[in-house]
Amino acid sequence: MLSGTLVTVVGLMPVGFARSSAGEYAGNIFWIVGFALIASWVVAVAFTPYLGVKLLPQIKPVQGGHDAIYTTPGYRCLRCVIAWSVRRKFLVAGAVVAVFLIAGMGMGAVKQQLFPTSDRPEVMVEVQMPEGSSIETTTAAVTKVEAWLKQQPEAKIVTSYIGEGAPRFFFAISPELPDPSFAKIVILTPDAEAREALKLRLRQKIAEGVAPEARLRVTQLVFGPYSPFPVAFRVTGPDPRVLRGIADQVQAVMRANPGMRQVNRDWGERVPTAHFVLDQDRLRLIGLSPAEAAQQLQFLLTGVTVTVIDQTCR
Repeated sequence: MLSGTLVTVVGLMPVGFARSSAGEYAGNIFWIVGFALIASWVVAVAFTPYLGVKLLPQIKPVQGGHDAIYTTPGYRCLRCVIAWSVRRKFLVAGAVVAVFLIAGMGMGAVKQQLFPTSDRPEVMVEVQMPEGSSIETTTAAVTKVEAWLKQQPEAKIVTSYIGEGAPRFFFAISPELPDPSFAKIVILTPDAEAREALKLRLRQKIAEGVAPEARLRVTQLVFGPYSPFPVAFRVTGPDPRVLRGIADQVQAVMRANPGMRQVNRDWGERVPTAHFVLDQDRLRLIGLSPAEAAQQLQFLLTGVTVTVIDQTCR
């Protein structure tokens, strides 16, 4: 009994020590199951027999001995069932196999999903502009979506996070890194029915072109590691240009499938870049170092953090 308990605990050990998003989410299963199984073994081996000795009543002697105890109607019925099953052992074994096969076929109707979707009422909208878009352009696209959402009766609260992902208010969320071309909108609905109705109408509105300049994706919270898309194809190779061409071919095949809602490429669009080559002689003449010039460029292009103020301090 102890060996079986330890084997079960050891079987879950990789989950407990996994250094990944799945281990972060499900790592406590190993510790909970381990402590529960070991505690149950202690209870079964030591505590339950102790309770049996202390709590069971003292059985008074019965006249007639063994026969008198086991000649009651209940025991006689049980003896008949066991004797019938032993005499027809092949029939009973066949019935057990038939029930097992029926149960196996019934498992095909069970949805195969390790981590189910959450029952929380939030609806998430990801707004992805072309790579290199300014935060003002992203804000304009988000404003269009917000204006439509605020007219919907299911939307109680509409909150937008422009230039980054939403804070980690749910354990399974993986906040997106800062990106001026990205925004996330979180809509709070009254219940699950309102959430599904809003998701359906919002996807229809996206198909009609509520913000055609952006790529919009409507999702909801799920239990378990976050997966951006349920189906993904990976194209690997040494030449980025060839890979981009093959990815375009895969996209064309998938978009031709009528069952597809959105087909995206995680590389995004190619963005032109400008490289500054600083003239060291002129920098020395005006009294600037390369680090100071780089800081001035960062201030002009993206801004720099001057100070941080804690609003809770008075």
